[in-house]
Amino acid sequence: MSMHKTLTLIIFMLIITMSFILNKCSNKNTKEEYEKLRSSYRSISPDEKIVMKGEYFIVELDLNAGTGYDWYLDKIGDNITYVKREVFSFGEEKNGDIMVGGPLKVVFLFRAEKEGKSKIEFKLYRNWEKDKIEENRIYELEIK
Repeated sequence: MSMHKTLTLIIFMLIITMSFILNKCSNKNTKEEYEKLRSSYRSISPDEKIVMKGEYFIVELDLNAGTGYDWYLDKIGDNITYVKREVFSFGEEKNGDIMVGGPLKVVFLFRAEKEGKSKIEFKLYRNWEKDKIEENRIYELEIK
């Protein structure tokens, strides 16, 4: 690896680390907020196939902070609307603050708009390595 690429990678990793630190300070998504969101909407798994028209539902994906990997919404059917994405940290707390690193839960909220078959596809990769997909999750749904 050339010196320039190595330096670029180090700088990028520092930026990612600072991003997690700043997110920790500005994004206080607590376990209680996660439980509230989870109790408000049905969480579906890749095995579930049926969603009702007009229903809001969530997809939950696990992630480890500090690895550089993140879940990205890659494809979504025309009859489903993407509403929002929330990230929840379940890391250890020290002095009342959640420590950087550890387990995260990425939660995507959707709404089933029209009847028919549809797919939602997620990809896990590092933002700077978009062509190196670590994992792919596909949810094939039928909206009734």
